[in-house]
Amino acid sequence: MTRSTLPAPRAAASQPATRRKPVSPKSSTKKGFQADRTVGEETWLTPRWLVDALDLPNVADVDPCAPPIRYWKTARRHFNKAQDGFNRVWMPEDFYWVNPPYGAECAKWMEKLADHGNGLLLVFARTDTRAFHDSVFAHPSTSAVFFFRGRLKFANAAGEEVGTAGAPSALVAYGTKAVGVIRRAIGRGEMDGYLLEMTR
Repeated sequence: MTRSTLPAPRAAASQPATRRKPVSPKSSTKKGFQADRTVGEETWLTPRWLVDALDLPNVADVDPCAPPIRYWKTARRHFNKAQDGFNRVWMPEDFYWVNPPYGAECAKWMEKLADHGNGLLLVFARTDTRAFHDSVFAHPSTSAVFFFRGRLKFANAAGEEVGTAGAPSALVAYGTKAVGVIRRAIGRGEMDGYLLEMTR
């Protein structure tokens, strides 16, 4: 496996990421995923600025772990916990956006999307965990990983911005479309960090 690191352009002072203030994730205890400062709940919404940067409503076909109440779209179709997006049939041609519950369920969502091989995954950059090694670094579907500069802030179940996450975040690309989505956001100066591409 060859790795190439491409620095993303510095975010412009007026970029949406700076104006809209990103927001923070949630907790987990299994396979090393923990959210140090987000305890007691597993619903943490994708920051609105990131949804816009990636153009998710127009790019993603399915968000299989959407919250029961959505304040912004993250895909064309959404399934919440009651609708069991995890166990529905995942069509190979569908592009998935997965911001999984940051709890005991996180590792299984990572594995599910990695095996599907077509989508974007937002998780803590816990690069020392078994889940990250199995479903990101060692998985043949992984095409790239984007490491954000600094820590994100997420929104809680009420759509309100909360404190900075207890760990850095990574955006994992599975498939060529996913890499293109990240590259376009970087090219527009809407994401600040480093893109690590995987070639096998």
